[in-house]
Amino acid sequence: ALVNHGYAVLALNYPGSTGRGWAFESRFHNSDIVECLQALYPFFKKRGYNVIVPWSISSGVSVLEQWVRSRLPISAAVSQASALNLSQRLELREQFELRNIPYFSARGLFDRHPGQDADYLYRGGHDITDPAQFTELITKVSKFLDKSRSLPILE
Repeated sequence: ALVNHGYAVLALNYPGSTGRGWAFESRFHNSDIVECLQALYPFFKKRGYNVIVPWSISSGVSVLEQWVRSRLPISAAVSQASALNLSQRLELREQFELRNIPYFSARGLFDRHPGQDADYLYRGGHDITDPAQFTELITKVSKFLDKSRSLPILE
């Protein structure tokens, strides 16, 4: 759906409930994740991608956490990670705000750790299964991303 809005999408699906699971993700050390993220930047530069917005889904929050903590340059971030409790989600948002990086979060109203702190709260649980809600999420994220286009970080 994001490709239809003019975005290049690099989809990594190793973690979380939609990938190989939390046990698989937890085997990675933070330094491994940062090393993988660093390896992406020459690829981004070569392809002319200068606006970088990671979108973490499910329990794949480890990548998003390491992206912000490693201080690698990003334009904005989207989190749809359900593995965090409220205090962890607020701490993650604060990490992005401290770096002046726009942050958008989405989560299910009945997710594992509920809370009203999301920028988009959809009726449901862990994942979006309703096509209308998915369309609404993409519309909201697209508006957020359109603002991020003006935040290039690679020259």
